[in-house]
Amino acid sequence: MTEVFKQFFDAREDEFCMPLFESYTTLQSADIQISPNKRRELVLFGAVTALALVYVSSYLPSVSEMLDHWLNMGPLDSIVDFAAHFASYHNFQVRRPQIDWPIPDQKKLGVDNAYFEAFIKGFQLPCSTGVDLVNLLRGGRVIRHNFAGKIFEEVFKDFLTGIGTPCPQLLEDAKSRLSVEVRASLSGLQSPTFRMHLMCWAVTGATRILRDGNPIRIILVEDSDPCYLPATVDPDLRRAYILLGCCSFKTCTWTMRIPVSHLIHLLAQSYDSTTEIKDAQAAVHNWLLIQILESAGAYTTV
Repeated sequence: MTEVFKQFFDAREDEFCMPLFESYTTLQSADIQISPNKRRELVLFGAVTALALVYVSSYLPSVSEMLDHWLNMGPLDSIVDFAAHFASYHNFQVRRPQIDWPIPDQKKLGVDNAYFEAFIKGFQLPCSTGVDLVNLLRGGRVIRHNFAGKIFEEVFKDFLTGIGTPCPQLLEDAKSRLSVEVRASLSGLQSPTFRMHLMCWAVTGATRILRDGNPIRIILVEDSDPCYLPATVDPDLRRAYILLGCCSFKTCTWTMRIPVSHLIHLLAQSYDSTTEIKDAQAAVHNWLLIQILESAGAYTTV
């Protein structure tokens, strides 16, 4: 994912940005008229920048803390620290606009610039479902139900400690793809250790818990990860695996690789509570369960 963002920005930095200092660049601040086509490109540039910010903030506590501070400021709080940040890194002078009581819920930056206006339209990530950048940064509506505010390690732990199946009919449909041994093991589906046992089976290739050796590794990977599939695999076949959300299991190294793009796809969907896949948690848990069941007993890289 990092490489995807880098390629996108490298291709557009010279067009939309200008040098600031050292290796830093910032959005052009000249108050000029821009064409409708360039405006659309700037909206896209802003949206991808916001997505990159959401992605990076999950790995950099300092960025996450700064964003949390900004989002939780009250309407009368000082913006001095942020004014210095915008002046130093973005070459913008920001001010709190004149407002009358009652104070509006949303703060606005007093910036008049054609580039910035188009950029900020995309940067706010407005969606038809009502989700925006603030929701994403706060782990809000797009990460639904029990996933709000959780990192992947916690999401995966929730899955492992779950009982039964969230989607009985989908599991029934998948039984024909399971080995005889795995189908027989489904009698223990209601055991609180069933998912952990099957996960160990799928990753190590052993039907019992192996206490010796290196720990099992569960890794979120980008679509381009060289260890997800061998480089000799046809690119179209690789894309098909990723589209289907296939996890990569290597029993020789006790490794499970999970395509992050498919996880993001499931989290971003809208769900109908009257159906079997009623929410994002049911979708993710069903996906991981089926992946583990299909791979248990198989000695293959995918």
